[in-house]
Amino acid sequence: MNMSHHKELLPAPSPLTELLHKDKHSDANPYLLADGARLLKYQIRGTLPLHVHLGTSLAVFDDITHQAHAVGPLLFDLDWSAWEQSRRFNFLETLFLGDVCSFLLSPLSRQELAHHLHHHLDVILEDGSEMLMRFYDPRVLASWYQILPTSQRQDLGLGITAWGYFDHQQQVCWLPIEKKRNEFPEKAYPFQITAQQEEALLRQCLPYTLLDRLLLDASSGLDTVKRSQRYQILATLIQKSQKYGFDGMANLENFCRLGLQYGVDFDQMQPMQRLLGQTNKPAHLDELLTQFSTKDWEAMKAFDWVNE
Repeated sequence: MNMSHHKELLPAPSPLTELLHKDKHSDANPYLLADGARLLKYQIRGTLPLHVHLGTSLAVFDDITHQAHAVGPLLFDLDWSAWEQSRRFNFLETLFLGDVCSFLLSPLSRQELAHHLHHHLDVILEDGSEMLMRFYDPRVLASWYQILPTSQRQDLGLGITAWGYFDHQQQVCWLPIEKKRNEFPEKAYPFQITAQQEEALLRQCLPYTLLDRLLLDASSGLDTVKRSQRYQILATLIQKSQKYGFDGMANLENFCRLGLQYGVDFDQMQPMQRLLGQTNKPAHLDELLTQFSTKDWEAMKAFDWVNE
């Protein structure tokens, strides 16, 4: 089928057209790798059944319950013959912008690719415990790939031609896939990560964790921030909160809420500076805020122009 015909049918401009036309001159098979838990949200919201848009899925998990399959990594064939329907294109664009799926090109069949990816799901931490690596969540994908040892990247590259996703600024990015030059005597699965690698991974994913929590509350103000700016704003506020000694999820969430309401630089306002500058601050931010008077809050509101 003439691929240029499809290019004319796809709405433009859209970052998704760049992502999905990667296979225009490739003999590799195009797939979507989706986070089942995040994908399920779109089913619950009352959209058409997912198979209408995506076809049937293949779970990357094995030997677990059907329920676990549904919320784990799912592989979908990307059938170009269905792309004549703009409604399908719009739905997939929503999924990519919603950090639900990534795009892969592979010489492998879908069954073979699922088996190949399955080897990379589990990692061993420095203390000997195991952790599920959620690289099928596109928000985790780049950070996960960064901590892979060279041998693991090269082994992964044996089954993948290209792997694309939308970053936190909603720009198309491609993993720097490495190809295996020499055969290794054996494959060590699951691979191990150091405490430093684990900490770096969690630090980079923390803004997304807070983002999910804040989106559950319409009063947080996060829905008024452009999607492409949310990650960086939360990352900045997290760094500030920790600088003032307020760590832990509750403290970070409260600090981010203040930043979303009064502006990223709310900590520079005089009433807040007086509180945050205390030598013996309480361990919890909400406890510190009890020292705020009505006059202090009114002064903060007077500077609310920062968010405008």
